[in-house]
Amino acid sequence: PESAREERTQREGFGGIGVTIDTESGGVRIANVMDDSPAARAGLKVDDRIVTIEGETTAGMTSRDVVRRLRGAAGAPVTIEVTRAAMDQPLRVALVRAHIVPQTVAYRRVGDVAHIRLSGFNPKTTETLVDAVRRAESEIGPRFAGIILDLRNNFGGYLDQSIYVSDLFLSEGSIVSTRGRHRALTQESFARRGDIGERIPLVVLINGNSASASEIVAAALQDHNRAVVIGTNSFGKGSVQSILTLPNEGEIVLTSARFHAPSGYALAELGVLPHLCTSGGRDSIPALLDQLRSGRFVDRAAAARWRSVGPDDAEGRRQLRSTACPADTADRDSDLELAKSILADRNLHAAALASTATLATAR
Repeated sequence: PESAREERTQREGFGGIGVTIDTESGGVRIANVMDDSPAARAGLKVDDRIVTIEGETTAGMTSRDVVRRLRGAAGAPVTIEVTRAAMDQPLRVALVRAHIVPQTVAYRRVGDVAHIRLSGFNPKTTETLVDAVRRAESEIGPRFAGIILDLRNNFGGYLDQSIYVSDLFLSEGSIVSTRGRHRALTQESFARRGDIGERIPLVVLINGNSASASEIVAAALQDHNRAVVIGTNSFGKGSVQSILTLPNEGEIVLTSARFHAPSGYALAELGVLPHLCTSGGRDSIPALLDQLRSGRFVDRAAAARWRSVGPDDAEGRRQLRSTACPADTADRDSDLELAKSILADRNLHAAALASTATLATAR
């Protein structure tokens, strides 16, 4: 039940003050303050140290202890004391908890490129992503070169949010289909015109911890030749799951169908094969860019096998995963630099997409 409750807070939100904390450096440091949260409105800042909660010292508390005390019913008050580098005495702050939905979208400008990291898919992901795209367009202006959509270490979340996120960048076509033993489980979702990201150049980053909803987004953008995908094989968690709550507030997760990419292949136990493989950091950025310019960066034979291996061919899928860009969980700066280089050169980005245009139909 305790694990299930924590999972629910990540999906649905919780009553809190809107901070993330760090206890690794000694004491309780505020690592992030959410915009428009009780903490932000009270003037709390990153690097403030929480020294008491409701008069109880935080010395010796674990991060879980601190989180339990900061959380509570939305509308309930909580008083904390914080220390700040510029202050001689602790600052006493009275807050009223609000419903907090964990942030899953982080934007930063990198030159003329927007680096947007999605850490999960909760009910506010698409809405927050739209805000990040608009902010990037406004901040960068006419020089805006594109978006690096970073899905590394994103374990997924809500199916509908993965569909909405994909639709932001697609104007038509299938996004994902579900297929199960029962006819009622066969469904398909499609993109519609009119979203803000449909013309923005894209590069997607994935790794071995990109799973479920993040794989749906990567596969949809790849199969529609909408983005250059960089990284390693993704996790391969392509299953439809329903969460059933038990009387003790524990949960059972029921798997009922498989997700299929627009080109038809099942994501379960296979995942997404990137266009440009950086598994193990085996090639330098100049070498990878040379491959890209020469059109040699895509293993078309592997891509064809990837899309033709059957969902029940466990051994065939295992062999493909182990040989065609083996998954790793590294979060390499070089992948980000490679993505920046591709978006900085519009001709290079266009050439990359042209080289991958037929992959979705290779079967």
